Amino acid sequence: MNNRQVMTMTLKEVAEKAGVSISTVSRVINGKSTKTASPEVQERIFRIAAELGYRPNRAAQALKLGDEAVEVLKGRRSIGCIFGRVMSSVDDPFFSRIAKAVEKEISKHGCVMKYSFSASEIESEEDLKKLLDEFRLDGAVILGRLNKNFYRVIRDSYPHVVYSGLNSISPDFDQVICDGYSAALTAVHYLYTIGHRGIGYVGEKTNEDRFKGYFDALSELELEYEKDMVIQTRLSSASGYSAVSRLLAEGRLNASALFCANDTTAIGVIKALKDNGLRVPEDVSVIGIDDIDISQYMSPPLTTVRIPLDEMGRAAGRLLMDRLDNGSGLPMKIELPYTLVRRESCREISTVDLPMAEKNEEADTRL
Repeated sequence: MNNRQVMTMTLKEVAEKAGVSISTVSRVINGKSTKTASPEVQERIFRIAAELGYRPNRAAQALKLGDEAVEVLKGRRSIGCIFGRVMSSVDDPFFSRIAKAVEKEISKHGCVMKYSFSASEIESEEDLKKLLDEFRLDGAVILGRLNKNFYRVIRDSYPHVVYSGLNSISPDFDQVICDGYSAALTAVHYLYTIGHRGIGYVGEKTNEDRFKGYFDALSELELEYEKDMVIQTRLSSASGYSAVSRLLAEGRLNASALFCANDTTAIGVIKALKDNGLRVPEDVSVIGIDDIDISQYMSPPLTTVRIPLDEMGRAAGRLLMDRLDNGSGLPMKIELPYTLVRRESCREISTVDLPMAEKNEEADTRL
């Protein structure tokens, strides 16, 4: 495919996401006429173009932005959205929803989310610094955990930064979190109360609070930690599917229940189990974390720990706007609650060895 074909596809994607014609996107991006669309539509086009991979400055040359088009964004406060663990907002329904809530909140204050990009493929601090130097922004929201050395670089580049995710980071940063560690404890304890003793884990392990919660829950419940029931994989449907399929092919899946670090991974896990002749939940129960929209429509509907995504985004947006309006203060940490959502992907199994009081314990009393 040649460059002309790539550009045509990109313009079409921008147009579809912006809800305008391809010709409108072309004129706005190339600075040929800012009368083609309202300032709000032009801002939306520039933002969506950035989400699809464009960069300011370097992008200005690539997209041939004219002075008239650049004027559209002058005088408006703007922030950036940095995705730590996914390629972009369109790659992950969890962070996409938080980002949309951030954008909606800051727009109430006359601020625009001007650019977004992923730090997941940036290899060095120097590369990140060069990239950030091209973004003229008033602040930034970080969604998801980054390489720990990148936080300092971002702080040096932007005066106001707010982090949001399931893992706590350095107390030097403002952050809005829902505690992934406690959510994992709740998920494993719930599986225990409905009779499961062989509980596996599917997801990332390194510096991951959800894995720590899983590990500590096993210890609290005096359950044996078995390496064969822990599946290290990236958090995606494809990765969850491949990892569980491989484990089944090797005959190493002995768990009666699998705790997945997020719902997206759980979707792949359930498909892998079904494709290999196993029933969910009759043969293997599955629980996730997030409660993304599709979870309730799966077959079977997914039992999960609901994370308040919209509330996290709104809180992060409000906190960042407060910093922009009033300056920096002591770093603030806002922690929002989660909720266990019982659906049909987990079943109760024999608990004859458990006291009745323990059997009937409600796992979400840990909230």
